[in-house]
Amino acid sequence: MELTTLITGDCNTANDGPMGMASGLIPDNKISVSSNNGFQIGSIRINQNGLCFGNIDANQWVQVDFGGKVYVTGVQCGPASANGVWINEYKVLYGDDGVTWTAVQNAAGTADAVFNGPPDRYTVETSMFPTAVYARYIRLQPTAWGRYICMRFELLGCRY
Repeated sequence: MELTTLITGDCNTANDGPMGMASGLIPDNKISVSSNNGFQIGSIRINQNGLCFGNIDANQWVQVDFGGKVYVTGVQCGPASANGVWINEYKVLYGDDGVTWTAVQNAAGTADAVFNGPPDRYTVETSMFPTAVYARYIRLQPTAWGRYICMRFELLGCRY
């Protein structure tokens, strides 16, 4: 796995875009969660109602397998619109084998970056990484929440 500093003309916030959660380019069988409270896996897509995890603890995650390495530059995270609950904060991890993970770092490169979830039950929060990551797997790990751990999301980046 690589942490990549991109040059002008490569994937960056000026030319990246949705990676396929909303469009279905990422199929349901490439999305997995640590626990599920009976929701269809596709409900975690940003254009759906959201998914609530079956367990409420710091070990929960959702991950996407792109099937090959891609550049990921950010996340759009929204509330579970069906019940108006959301996560407050999360970390993003990436890897190439689905077993070993590296956390996206803060802009100074001194600690794991912590991203804000949506501020309310209506808003989708967009968070960009300080540096694009180049990896096959992306994992979102909620770190703060209210009563339940519920969310929906889209990944931003480029597939070249």
